Amino acid sequence: MTRSLAGAHVDPRFIFANEQHAPGVKSHGAENVEIVRLAHEALNGGDLDALIALCDAKFRLDMSDRVFNPAVYEGYDGIRIFYSEVCDVWASYVWEPEALMEASDSVVALLRSRGRGRGSGVEVERHTAMVWTVRAGRATAVCFFRDRDRALEAVGRIQTLASEAPSSRARDAD
Repeated sequence: MTRSLAGAHVDPRFIFANEQHAPGVKSHGAENVEIVRLAHEALNGGDLDALIALCDAKFRLDMSDRVFNPAVYEGYDGIRIFYSEVCDVWASYVWEPEALMEASDSVVALLRSRGRGRGSGVEVERHTAMVWTVRAGRATAVCFFRDRDRALEAVGRIQTLASEAPSSRARDAD
């Protein structure tokens, strides 16, 4: 049985908003951005089969920046375990993209995260981020950040490392 956290729909008006939040990170309608948009739509709608269909078998979900129960989840089983844990604690929870911005093979999702506690009924809302890695049309990893600026800094470091890496041609010439 699939449990739905919210059944929320990701509003496409938010996908390319707020480019000023990410200097040097482009925002355009690329395939990777669409994959991440679909992943959030599936996650927020409780459609784990659709989410898993977008992910690589070795998918890595890094939630180590969470305040409560930081963890890293691996593979399709990891996705299911993560979602089950969220459903155990929250009556509803959504990660609503306010902006999706592509940077090389990463997509930064600036999120409005909202939830209502299962037992307490307490409602929470905060602005967070996820950095998705997409390769060959499949999501291979996602890393959660409580602080949006830290997510953008992480993507900047990834881009810097990639630009500093010697090209394969230069390596082959040695």
